[in-house]
Amino acid sequence: MILSDWDIRVYLEKKLLVIDPLFEDTVRENGVDLRFGEVFCRFRKSGHIIDTLRQGINDFLECFEANDEGFVINPLEHILATTLEYVELPHDLVGLVNLRSTFARYGLYIPPCFHPDSWLLGNGGIPIKAGEAGSVFDPFTGEWSTRKMVMEYQGEMVNVYIDDIPEIVTPNHKYLVFDETKSPPYDEKPAALLKPGDLVAVMRSPILKNDDLLLLPHGSARVRISDELADVIRDKVEQENLSLTKLAHTLGRSRSYVRNLINDNYGVRFNELHKMLEILGINILDVIDHIDISGFRDERVPAKNYTRKVSDVASFIGYYVGDGNSLKRYRFPVATGSDEERLTHYGEIALKLFNAPFDIKRQGDEYVLYIKSRILRDWMFEHFREGVAVYQREKRIPRTISQSSNLAISRFLSGLFDADGYSSKTEDVVLYTVSRELAIETKLLLTRLGIYASVYVKPCSRCHEGKIYAVRVNGLTSRRILRAWINNSQKSLKQLPGRETVDLIPLSLHAKKVLSSLPRDDEEMYRTLQNYIRRGRIPISEIAFVNSKLRHYKPVGWEKAINDIMSAARFRWVKVKKIETSMYEGPIIDWETRSHWHLSYATITHNTVIDSGFKGNITIELIGSTIPVKVYPKQRFLHVVLLRTSSPVYKPYAGKYQGQRGVTPPRPDELR
Repeated sequence: MILSDWDIRVYLEKKLLVIDPLFEDTVRENGVDLRFGEVFCRFRKSGHIIDTLRQGINDFLECFEANDEGFVINPLEHILATTLEYVELPHDLVGLVNLRSTFARYGLYIPPCFHPDSWLLGNGGIPIKAGEAGSVFDPFTGEWSTRKMVMEYQGEMVNVYIDDIPEIVTPNHKYLVFDETKSPPYDEKPAALLKPGDLVAVMRSPILKNDDLLLLPHGSARVRISDELADVIRDKVEQENLSLTKLAHTLGRSRSYVRNLINDNYGVRFNELHKMLEILGINILDVIDHIDISGFRDERVPAKNYTRKVSDVASFIGYYVGDGNSLKRYRFPVATGSDEERLTHYGEIALKLFNAPFDIKRQGDEYVLYIKSRILRDWMFEHFREGVAVYQREKRIPRTISQSSNLAISRFLSGLFDADGYSSKTEDVVLYTVSRELAIETKLLLTRLGIYASVYVKPCSRCHEGKIYAVRVNGLTSRRILRAWINNSQKSLKQLPGRETVDLIPLSLHAKKVLSSLPRDDEEMYRTLQNYIRRGRIPISEIAFVNSKLRHYKPVGWEKAINDIMSAARFRWVKVKKIETSMYEGPIIDWETRSHWHLSYATITHNTVIDSGFKGNITIELIGSTIPVKVYPKQRFLHVVLLRTSSPVYKPYAGKYQGQRGVTPPRPDELR
């Protein structure tokens, strides 16, 4: 829970929270503002290598005591600054650190940030690159934050691989990592300190979104209206005291064009009819039954056939994204596959929804579905362009699908799985595609449904770039959730593995100790628990069983053990495969969220935190803007949000920076 100004003052008055000196404007609405101290340190240019295990950096730092003339932070320069205030946090508060927006707007920043090409769920649940996103998801508050910051950066980036697609972040970007010594058993860890085998947190809960978009006929469609609608339009024109000339001017058309529209002399474009009806105060949905669409070679269908919720057509679009040919090349929708029955199924969907006739022909070893409707082709091209109007290697999830409800997404994935999916009892559910973007976006949409998937790159001699992307849905739990979402798939998902081998909850040291103390009166239970203790993990499906035994026997520390297990079970835990570094110069992206956690490429990441029990001045790394910026001692530069933990921490902070005063360089473990 975030503390309000009233709560913060109560902590200060009771001496539970110490901020010294305390100014009148220190306590803000939902946090405290801290000031620059007088000392600033910059790094000397040197060709020497700093050994982070054995060597301090005092010899590489040049520190200055700033006066009233201020201190200049040079473009893209890394500097260390300290707070004027000495801070002591009680055992039930943590502080989340952010640069005040005034300084962020000067281009300064505290550097946990994304590379603009890193993928995430943004803009209300759309798979998107960080540089293009306007918001990110806060997994603890369920809110979307739009407080985006874009800064220039020059330095090292860390590529974090939990599958074959890296997340690219600055070295200080923090991950939620399992730590068996903690309670709850996780802690934050900078990307620079991650190593292969570390368990990072992945969001388990789905992101709820129930708004289903309604699609209208495509704007360029030629339409004809009934005599009844023509009469309604004439009456409205008279009621509104509009002349045909004025109405034509509003539409940007000639008077004869409007007259021909009303008299139904020839078809006009749907978007112009829609605009005219809006001007006259007529809801297009109320009169959609009186509108027909004219197509190629006397094709004519009711406009209501193309007035559909996205969820109604999502499975058909999903199948076409998987097996359909580019609509840039064909006058009609064309799909290719080896299963004639499945092609017939989706042809019948097109016939039922759009009254579009279809034909299936055999070509060599494959079958080709021809849907003979130019109107359907143009409608798909307008609303689902990213997935149907490009070649296979360029396909992406249509934005219309991503913006719609979870039901629409599940039906889209059902069709996509019918086209490119594979499932067996012994192996994972896999979707294959030659499009890198489609694979990443599919993974992120599965994350939105509460399903964990990973992306792997496999060699493919028949593929354009010699490789194919496999989106794997891992484990019994995720496969059960997937089966529940896409139960209308034509391919069977009934086969499930016999036990959970992927979604395993790691055990804290305390939980292991308590489980080890359970009696042996039930030999089968004892062997099962010993197996979990030896492996250090519990299948998610067995947590209720383990907790029931702890409640039944009530060994010493059982309540804390259950709390550790349930805290870890809030997330999925995925191993880091590998870590790489690279140099980068360009923009980087960050957001401020209310909890200061946000969802990135399925993982949960965090901004700078002050641990419970910390005492001392706070040392902050700042990176300069693209122009020199002068700052001054005693300027308010940090905003710290204070959160109350569910209970006082078992082990308050007692690390190597406890009690630090002034600017404190990093302290290698061997030099402590």
